[in-house]
Amino acid sequence: MGHFALALIAYHEANWLKRMTIDYDEARAQRLCEALSTPFGPAAFTAPETITSADPTTVLIVGMPRSGTTLIEQVLCSHSLVHGAGELKDLHAVLQAHPLVGPMQEAAAWVPYLTEAHYREIGQAYLERLSGYHPTAARITDKMPGNFHYLGFVSRALPGAKIIHSMRDPMDSCCTCPTRPWSGTCRGMHGASSPTWAWSGTLPASSSTRTDARCGPPAWPG
Repeated sequence: MGHFALALIAYHEANWLKRMTIDYDEARAQRLCEALSTPFGPAAFTAPETITSADPTTVLIVGMPRSGTTLIEQVLCSHSLVHGAGELKDLHAVLQAHPLVGPMQEAAAWVPYLTEAHYREIGQAYLERLSGYHPTAARITDKMPGNFHYLGFVSRALPGAKIIHSMRDPMDSCCTCPTRPWSGTCRGMHGASSPTWAWSGTLPASSSTRTDARCGPPAWPG
């Protein structure tokens, strides 16, 4: 209809009303990001096992909502050896089940006590669950948005995993996020900012891939 300014006002008001119904503390969420990334500085990624001996099955796709993660998974699983498993809760479940894993907000207190043997236990438990989705696939993708919290554990427990960070033009993501009703791990998108900054400069380049997942026009007018 051409009423762009009015549309933005309506989206803003709708998101504010939705936000009032959601139990979400953005400051607490950002503290959680810091708590889970701080124990995994660059030095923490030096594991005794070489990357060539690690299981390469896992492919984690992370990124902001509406950044193209679903499209990336669809492209990857079009290959006959790749299975797209969707958004899995298995990584969170495996970590929560390990006896030495404590409250995530207090990760700095218990992460130093995890040994390479403990990380192998966590990794093996996840791989066993992952293989259940497709026992013969060479690669299996997991695009659960909340997995970005656990990238430090992934680099230690799953050294053969590939991490694809989907990055879209901020204008594309920011303009589309308010138009969707979010829930679950993405419920904070109603008025929240991105917490993925916590891992910037931390993960080793060999484990992660940045993907420009722009799906819109080359440039927005104006």
